[in-house]
Amino acid sequence: MSSTEPVVVTGIGPMCPGLTGTTELRALTTSGKLGEVDPNWFVEERFLGKRGYKYMTPATKYLLAASAAALSDAGLSGNAYEPQDRGVVVGTNFAVLGTLDEMDRTILSEGADALRPMHAPNFSVNIPASYVSIQHHCRAFNVSFTDTIVAGLHALFFGAQALQEHRARVVIAAATEDAPPATFGLTRPASLPGACALTLEQRSDALRRGARIWLEFNGGSSTFLSDRDFADREATRRCLEPAIASLGLSRTRPIAYACVGLGDALHRQVEATLQELARSLGLQLSPLAPVLTERVQLSVSPLLEVCAAAVHGRDALLVGTSPQGHVAMLCVRSPKERA
Repeated sequence: MSSTEPVVVTGIGPMCPGLTGTTELRALTTSGKLGEVDPNWFVEERFLGKRGYKYMTPATKYLLAASAAALSDAGLSGNAYEPQDRGVVVGTNFAVLGTLDEMDRTILSEGADALRPMHAPNFSVNIPASYVSIQHHCRAFNVSFTDTIVAGLHALFFGAQALQEHRARVVIAAATEDAPPATFGLTRPASLPGACALTLEQRSDALRRGARIWLEFNGGSSTFLSDRDFADREATRRCLEPAIASLGLSRTRPIAYACVGLGDALHRQVEATLQELARSLGLQLSPLAPVLTERVQLSVSPLLEVCAAAVHGRDALLVGTSPQGHVAMLCVRSPKERA
């Protein structure tokens, strides 16, 4: 049986170059300046301790650090929920690509016998989420999504639905990325690695334990635009209009807005169509944190925008588009604005 009780965000954990906590996130999104990226931004011993991560991929390390930060921010100790009540869901595209690429090159040049045994545990895309499950004793479920850009938002959708269906009582919903290959064809500056994690709970559970509530989920949708839909601007509008209308966005106050994509033709058309729909529906959209969308962190970027809405106490509409045609939308509401 599903519950209609609201799902809330109680912990946030950004873990990216220049963004390893809420203080840095607030400063960056307020100033609107990217600044120089420190190539040594991730100090493993600081975030992970001295042992236990030597053979993990970089994206797995970022994810573990982000998850620990989100749990700490939420005040979730090890015994806050039973292991069977904790779930993990992660979006990614390139978390294990480096391992697979090295294995391919080794097989082609030296043969399978030359493979390093310690690489074997890292070849699967669901391994990063599995490490989080092991470290934090999450036994309810362990799920990974791999849709370009929108995988992080799909992780949030899945986590919220799992809570409402009582499959878990707390969910670590996250995204993590390593740098994509040069052949990926980004139309914006080179993507940065990193991760971002959020802890989700039902509102009654969060209030019962006295947790701070950053944001409340106010609806979400996932739409697919076929090549035919994309070829016709009016068809794009017909596909997106029901999704926007279903979110119940307020017409009485400005809504922070971010549309994350790769800058391709589909992304530009979706963003233009959404702006037109907002005007026709009387919605007031204002940019949330464009400095974050410029960083092009693939599935991580939409979750960073959710964190930006949290630290600034804003109602927000977050949109992600993939070159394959996926359009995911999430509406979040700040307790500060609701009050």
